[in-house]
Formats: sequence, C-alpha cells, structure tokens
Amino acid sequence: MKRLTVLLVALIFAVSFASSAIAADKTLRGTITGINASTGDVSFCPAGSTGHQDFKAGKSIDLKKFKKGDKVKIAVTQQNQLKSIQPDRARRMITGC
Repeated sequence: MKRLTVLLVALIFAVSFASSAIAADKTLRGTITGINASTGDVSFCPAGSTGHQDFKAGKSIDLKKFKKGDKVKIAVTQQNQLKSIQPDRARRMITGC
C-alpha cells in the first residue's frame, strides 16, 4: 500500500510539472507595428526579427496608452494571447522590422 501511495504521489507531481511547463508564458521585447485598442489587436515586431506577429489582448489590458512605433515588453501565452504590455525602458534594443 505504501508503495502504491508513493507511486501515485510521484505520478501526480510529474503531471503537474509537465502541465505547468506547457502553459509557460513568453516575454518578448520589440516594437508595435500596428494596434487597434477597440478590438484588442496588436501587431508586434520582436527585437532582432524581420517579421511581425499578431496578438489578441484581453479586455483587462488597456491599449489606449500605446501607439505604433512604441518600444514595449510583452508577455504572451502559448495561444498568442497578450497577457501584459508595458513600455520597454531598456537602454539599447536590437531593432528589427
């Protein structure tokens, strides 16, 4: 019985660790190439890249204070949902796009 309990606890730990790794968010730095605050659409060019990516912001994110050309740092989910956005105050940024 003790062996079964240890095995079950190990299995639960492994599954919870794997699911948290899958749901990990990414943080990116770059430039806004297009933004529509009313629909929540953001086009973004990551630093050092030549192409842009499109993200959808949730209703809790205020996009009205950002504009095309702003240097920002964003956090996105695996499903390309914009989780947070803030001005990037880095001294240097590798440009792209």
